[in-house]
Amino acid sequence: MRLAVYFSLENERFPLDYRRGFASFLKKALQEANPSLFSQLYESRATLKPFTFSGYFPGLKGKQNGDIVVGNSGVLFISTYDHVLFASFYNGFLKLRKEKYPLFENAITIQNIVFLPTHSFTTDSAELRTMAPVVINTKGNKEWYLLPENDGFLEALKFHLGEIARQFLNWKNEIEFNFDPLAIKRKVVTHYNQSIQGFEGVFQLKSHPEILRLVYDVGIGARRSQGFGMVKVV
Repeated sequence: MRLAVYFSLENERFPLDYRRGFASFLKKALQEANPSLFSQLYESRATLKPFTFSGYFPGLKGKQNGDIVVGNSGVLFISTYDHVLFASFYNGFLKLRKEKYPLFENAITIQNIVFLPTHSFTTDSAELRTMAPVVINTKGNKEWYLLPENDGFLEALKFHLGEIARQFLNWKNEIEFNFDPLAIKRKVVTHYNQSIQGFEGVFQLKSHPEILRLVYDVGIGARRSQGFGMVKVV
């Protein structure tokens, strides 16, 4: 299930580290609509979050003096498989609609909230395009991020896929998958004042249709609930 939240901006500038601002905006919407679910998801940093998001700026102009010039509007895409969380986000955004929400030295105002169509997975293969950079870190090492050409990438990806499958699907079997980078490139972004290496572009993922659907719903890789790993079907 997916939402698109269209918003206007008070000015055209955001810091490079803007994803954490959107994360706080999502937390505010959830807290407004469902405080108990908010506590359940955020009282422990170790809790896996069943959603992902990405930001899009149609008027993006590029970097300038350490900021990005994004234009006067944007779209926040949110995806989850959880019906209660989906409804809570929607109701929270309704409560925040038409009110200016401060974000760094800027402010956003929700203009529209749109339900997006879902996608069904009936085969064991999907061609996916990133909507936000994908970051894959090694098990037990939250600071080192791998690219598909690096040793250990497939093992780390398998760990992430297994983690969400066990948590959200109660998956008991071995995770079987194949990852084929079709047209991807390295992407380095600033997040919480750190430079994080990831990748963006198009890749093919082969696995059980339930795993593919879960990746589509909650994202792939690490930091999914912080604005990474969201994908769409090509």
